[in-house]
Amino acid sequence: MKRSYVAPLAMAFCLSFMLTPGADSREFSKAGQIFQDVKDGVVTIFAAAGTGSGFLVNSNGLILTNNHVVNESNECVRVKFQQDQVISAEIVARDRQNDLAILRVNLEELPAKPTLKLFDPAGQSEPEAVVGEKVIAVGSPLEPDILACTMSEGVIGKVTKDAVYHDAAIDHGSSGGPLLNFDGQVIGVNSFGFGSRGPGCAIPISTAKSLLLSAEKAISSSPPPSSGLLPDISSVKYPIAELMKSNPGFFQKRKQARHNFSSSYFAIACLTPPQSYFQAVKLQDKILSSSARRAAKKGFKLSDDEFDYKNLSKYKDGDPVVTFLIMPVPKLTGSSIAINLLVGAPVYNKHEYRKDFMKAALVNAAGSLMALPLRATRTPMEKNDVEITEYTQYELIDKSYMGIYSFDPKIFKGASKFKILIESEGDKKSITVPIPERVVQAINEDFEPYWDNCKI
Repeated sequence: MKRSYVAPLAMAFCLSFMLTPGADSREFSKAGQIFQDVKDGVVTIFAAAGTGSGFLVNSNGLILTNNHVVNESNECVRVKFQQDQVISAEIVARDRQNDLAILRVNLEELPAKPTLKLFDPAGQSEPEAVVGEKVIAVGSPLEPDILACTMSEGVIGKVTKDAVYHDAAIDHGSSGGPLLNFDGQVIGVNSFGFGSRGPGCAIPISTAKSLLLSAEKAISSSPPPSSGLLPDISSVKYPIAELMKSNPGFFQKRKQARHNFSSSYFAIACLTPPQSYFQAVKLQDKILSSSARRAAKKGFKLSDDEFDYKNLSKYKDGDPVVTFLIMPVPKLTGSSIAINLLVGAPVYNKHEYRKDFMKAALVNAAGSLMALPLRATRTPMEKNDVEITEYTQYELIDKSYMGIYSFDPKIFKGASKFKILIESEGDKKSITVPIPERVVQAINEDFEPYWDNCKI
């Protein structure tokens, strides 16, 4: 196997003196140098299924990632290179069997970005990965706004035809990021990990090459997506910990009902950072209420360690955004209505959705677009989503989708007439849902401390 290490090691040795003045020089690793070369070409992907990672593979804006990162997505895919460098992306190729997907972005409005080099064997017999070889994983694990483009280093532990197993640290959000050798070449696409003590798994880059060829052919006859920059979430977090110390009452005696509104087919819940925190506290207290009663009977109290929300470092919903959860309203099925009429009492309670969420827009009283969302997600509904909004949980017999749309809170300053336009699957006409003035007032009240404390 022809790997060249002499020149890179010499460079790293020189850099260890050049980068740090004085006698106490720091060691600058080879892995660190490779990371500096590639990091601007690694992206965070925001899609319907959540967040993941990806990387540029050519100057035409093709980005390689996992299919499960963009699963369920249509046009709600966004790619973030750095703060305030967010652009829309389109899915141009998928390989569901091998969990690979290729996105396309338009790089015209961005500073020059490096494309990552894919493994290119020096000879026909050279393998792309070898047990014991050092590797580097780059991605955005766990909290993408905090750990965007994070590097970890490891060693390959096993190589099979379909996978490269390694011990470089990867976690949720790392999916789709590159696995690189010490020549700075991508040898795999990180797909998943087995937990903190288990190996990570990457799809061999050779598996992706045929998909790349089909993607390049597909884009040759189609225009690129928009190059316009999309709004980004402010890096100044909502000061929940500070406000809890100075004004704990601000987080108490709240009612989610003040933030909720609905139409015939959709129920909408508005969440702000303090309201999200309050709901998280309320749900956790509810879960622990039985334990608390048992403890009281035995003459002791639950430890503070039982309550995650009391450790504010664990609370991650500090993004200064206004989020709307847009959920289809379930209705009684025809059979339920018929049986109830025959029996003369509501004995059968099966429900189904009449609408499926597709996308939404925030408009003013005149119907003009107010602002693009900071995040836009179409995702399957889950029980936790319904619980936090305090809408009634029904026994459901089908799968449906909800929208999660986040906006800059400054949009709601000094105005009160807003509407949400909702497009549902198969319907030509949008559904208009006015946002009650009480909801807009609650948004502004919740963000006053943020604007005052952060001088925004």
